[in-house]
Amino acid sequence: MMKNKDVWRILLAEDDLISQRVAMKRLEKSGFQPELAKDGTEAWNMFLNNHYDLVLMDLRMPGMDGLSLARKIRSYEEKTTEHYTHIIGLSAHALEDMQQECLDAGMDMFLTKPIEPESIIAHVQRMLEKSDEAKPI
Repeated sequence: MMKNKDVWRILLAEDDLISQRVAMKRLEKSGFQPELAKDGTEAWNMFLNNHYDLVLMDLRMPGMDGLSLARKIRSYEEKTTEHYTHIIGLSAHALEDMQQECLDAGMDMFLTKPIEPESIIAHVQRMLEKSDEAKPI
């Protein structure tokens, strides 16, 4: 399944309890090492203190929304490291301009909820496996 790395570390930033449980179980079952942040502020603090290969984030969270969190992550990466963390934004509110807003904020991808668990896992796997081939930074 995952060719270039034994365990991918994923930060899941999600405030909905049911979505948290479903996503964490699917990520773990698929061989990833997920960690959960219950809001954007907690996700930011966890990001600062850990190394993640990918952040899956809900766009509408208390504390700090997903767009603000993505901008902070990209700004931090530009100033401090050469590590690039992939970011996938998730939202049940699929406005026409939402995808462009997410890309402008520094996200790699935007997916509309509800998302089939197999679909999100496939997107995550493809993104992480490609990251070893060519880093964007």
